[in-house]
Amino acid sequence: MDALTGIIVAGGRASRLGQSKPLVRVGGQLMLARIAAALDKVCAETVLVVRTDQDDAVADTALSLRMHVVVDNFPDAGPLGGIEAGLRAATTDIAFVTGADHPFVSSELISALNNRTEDYDAVVPEINNLLQPLHAIYRASLADEMATALQEDLRSPMNFLRELINANRAVVYPEEHARAIDPDLRSFVDVDNPDDLTRARGMLRKSEVIRPDIRGTGI
Repeated sequence: MDALTGIIVAGGRASRLGQSKPLVRVGGQLMLARIAAALDKVCAETVLVVRTDQDDAVADTALSLRMHVVVDNFPDAGPLGGIEAGLRAATTDIAFVTGADHPFVSSELISALNNRTEDYDAVVPEINNLLQPLHAIYRASLADEMATALQEDLRSPMNFLRELINANRAVVYPEEHARAIDPDLRSFVDVDNPDDLTRARGMLRKSEVIRPDIRGTGI
């Protein structure tokens, strides 16, 4: 299994949620911290990608969580621009990419995806017949091809992945394989709006709730 860089794409404007997604609390823990804890189990490093004009506390929070913070090379280019910037910053050949709004990322599923890299440039789950570009493995060397696509105003990460799949350079990770590790497919839950946030909080098991007002030395 190859060494991994974890990449979190956090440059979205969160207009539907009304607040910065990485900084909302899920189970008493910042969503960004939840994701970082999962990545730390399987990744040698973690990179956070933000917008050039991002003025919230996400970057500072990421630095406190020992992440490397970089900005988009292609402003307002969407997720593919964030992935490209993250891959540029990776110091490993392989990277796992996720969004900053996925509170239930599974380290076990990341490891399973990484085990399928073999001779492929990407490994991407397909859930409900949709590719999941923000829960996928990429080779860092794809950054140049992504930059070329972005320069040509081709911004869809799904289309980028489909071209790799058609060229036998990427492999689809089937939903049934993902369910064998993550039966409820919680890894693919994202928080786009207040209803999503309420639903995510309701999915928590007791063991996943952290009381933020309690520290190791007491209250």
